[in-house]
Amino acid sequence: MNVSFVLAFFLTLFKMQHLLDQRQNLKFLVAEGQTPAQCWTRLEAVYGPEVMSKLTVRCWHLRFREGDGHTPVSDNLRSGRPCLQTTPEKIQAAQAVVNDDRRASLKTIADKVDVSVTTAHRLVKKKLDL
Repeated sequence: MNVSFVLAFFLTLFKMQHLLDQRQNLKFLVAEGQTPAQCWTRLEAVYGPEVMSKLTVRCWHLRFREGDGHTPVSDNLRSGRPCLQTTPEKIQAAQAVVNDDRRASLKTIADKVDVSVTTAHRLVKKKLDL
């Protein structure tokens, strides 16, 4: 497994947890009756440059204030296209195409693996390290 991929994955998890911590603290401040500006000032004192933006504080403040006290601090699930098209099966299929023909074009790889040319490029460059 690619070390930079693992590092990026854990960095993303850390940032997500950091945001959830800020939202949890914001929820507490809203329950205390603080205004959005007061909340942002207190969060900025704790988190420094990593604090969420003032606009984000206002949006979450509104959610928590209008909620019934059971508003979750996590984001709602979003519909749409999945973020990852690089399944282990597709990585193996791309590896097989490259092993058969080292000079295969990205278009050929994309057609044989049934992915877009952009995803084929991502597979070859980042997953197969070619």
